[in-house]
Amino acid sequence: MLECKLLAPPTAKLGQPVMLGFSLHNRSPQDVWVLAWNTPLEGLRGRFLSVRGPAGELAYQGPMFKRGAPQPVDYRKLTAGQTLQVEVDLGLVYDMGKPGPYTVRYTGQLHDVVLGAVPAPGGKLHAQPLSCPGVAFKLLPA
Repeated sequence: MLECKLLAPPTAKLGQPVMLGFSLHNRSPQDVWVLAWNTPLEGLRGRFLSVRGPAGELAYQGPMFKRGAPQPVDYRKLTAGQTLQVEVDLGLVYDMGKPGPYTVRYTGQLHDVVLGAVPAPGGKLHAQPLSCPGVAFKLLPA
């Protein structure tokens, strides 16, 4: 019911932002509420991407969060047919300091997906895998 895409320009330059686009499309005829945790919908706040550069896998260097029960504000609503799109700068949490080829894959899952009304706090979570084709780009010298 949900379709995911990662987008990146074919090239970027060292020292410039390295923008990754993320879109989530609701293909169902119903409204869907998605918990944004560990997705680009809430920014780069966890290990849910695999980023490989010229020297191999890059370590995530951003914040990690310990969380309680999700609240309604933690969800994003996708009406039937709607697409949510965000962009994040990979350079904020990954060391993008070497020129060469890079690949990015989404390795997370959706921790809660609810049809219809916004989820009530403390309810049972309904995790769902999310398949998202990877992207490749080349980082050029400045």
